[in-house]
Amino acid sequence: MRDRMAVPCIGAGLFFILARFASIPGPVAGSELSLQVPFLAFLAALYGPAAGLLTGLAGQALTDLAGGGFVISRLLSIGLYGLLSGLLRDRLRLENGEFSGGDILRFNLFQLAGHAAVWFLADPCLKILLEQRPVNEAFLQGLACGISHMITTALVGTVLCLIWKTSRPGKER
Repeated sequence: MRDRMAVPCIGAGLFFILARFASIPGPVAGSELSLQVPFLAFLAALYGPAAGLLTGLAGQALTDLAGGGFVISRLLSIGLYGLLSGLLRDRLRLENGEFSGGDILRFNLFQLAGHAAVWFLADPCLKILLEQRPVNEAFLQGLACGISHMITTALVGTVLCLIWKTSRPGKER
């Protein structure tokens, strides 16, 4: 049980550090190029949906609280993305140090679908319902966030998985 709780706790801390110190503002207000989302995708794919959900929720809550504002739509959206990314765990076998060309394709198709579901649909709807944001603004921001997260996760998330693969002892590379 202790090991299961360590992953989301450590993950949330790393998520927070990446969010606070390794993000570049995006072209649309409320969007950014960030490294915490690819890290979340990698961690969730490695440890599963519960770890992804808890890491996303706790990491985003810490980030929001440190930034002086708590945005419930963003918190729920990033938690949902962590959960969705974790569903890929059994299909990738990262914990065994396996990450082949087919796995790279699978990881990226899945992360694209996850980002599309969260940032193009769920997040804008949550912003409209919970924060009374204008429809156009909510969907534009979701589009900008989704595209930037797709790109950074394709690049950084894939590299993290490849680094993980090469760090596993006893596997033929």
